[in-house]
Amino acid sequence: MKNEPEFTQDWFSYNIPIWRSVLTKCLKNKPNRFLEVGCFEGRATTFLLNEIMKKEDQIDVIDTFEGSMEHEIMKVDVKGMFARFLKNINNDRRVIIHVGKSENILRAFSDKSDYFDFVYIDGSHRAKDVLTDAILSWLLLKKDGILIFDDYKWRPFPREIENPFPAIITFLDYWQDEYEIAYKDYQVILRKNV
Repeated sequence: MKNEPEFTQDWFSYNIPIWRSVLTKCLKNKPNRFLEVGCFEGRATTFLLNEIMKKEDQIDVIDTFEGSMEHEIMKVDVKGMFARFLKNINNDRRVIIHVGKSENILRAFSDKSDYFDFVYIDGSHRAKDVLTDAILSWLLLKKDGILIFDDYKWRPFPREIENPFPAIITFLDYWQDEYEIAYKDYQVILRKNV
């Protein structure tokens, strides 16, 4: 019997129509390997498991499960986050959990270029962390793979340079010949073309 999910926040559901549209077109007819950088309680993870992923697909998730500066700013209680994540994924064997800082875990994947078909970047929202996650993940993404940046327009930090926006813009400018934009609003969805 499947457990009923337990979420304390919903920062994801408004993305579902766009994700359905883009991902069902781009990730069909083949086994896929997914990567989620920052998974919190697993709302995006469970959506992928239940609506996008096939039984042979796998998803690697990376999180410290300790919360971050954004959670402090928003006064979000992160106690029990990892337990809720585990409950929400319901022991799904397609999920491979990596507990730790994304920078370290992504570097450990460095020998796996062209490994992932999908990457979702929603970990630390500090610009330097967003840019680091993007660069390291891009190297792991296959041609025709999808990379999604979350919170393109979110500005939690008083200094503009610390927010996700400048990091995402820097990435988009530098790698402009290597992707097509599938969607750009509060999230940015890229399809890698090299």
